[in-house]
Amino acid sequence: MTGFATGSADTPRGRLSVELRSVNARFLDLQFRIADELRAVEPALRELLQARLARGKVDCRVFFADSDPVALWTGIVPRDRAGRIVERLLGRQMFSGWGVRTLATPERRYNPMSYHNGSVWPHDTAIAAVGMRRYGLAEPFITSSHFKKESNSDKWRPSPCTAS
Repeated sequence: MTGFATGSADTPRGRLSVELRSVNARFLDLQFRIADELRAVEPALRELLQARLARGKVDCRVFFADSDPVALWTGIVPRDRAGRIVERLLGRQMFSGWGVRTLATPERRYNPMSYHNGSVWPHDTAIAAVGMRRYGLAEPFITSSHFKKESNSDKWRPSPCTAS
């Protein structure tokens, strides 16, 4: 027997989503993939699942569904939430000045030299910019860029990176 369940709820931080995937197993085996910012809820979630399930290999994923650039690009984010997502993407934790990071700086596995754990991907940054433009929110992205136009010139130069 296998199973899949998903649920979501709106929170002040964004749309919180939970996915459960299970396969039949002799004993109960719970595995969690939880965003670092939500790690504190794992014990309560573990207790809740243990009280309701007797056996099976269960993978539980908890995440904010609309906090990535692709959500803006596709247009699935409600307009009233788009501004908060842009603020998060352009905040000091996600925006390096050169682009949007793949992982926020406070995350435990953050490493700006790692391809998936904090580096800046130009294509993700472009997707974020197009998504921001879709919602009419591109101006903060343009003005936060580290490329500044030289006065009395058509040249663009990188300015020193001040974001940490």
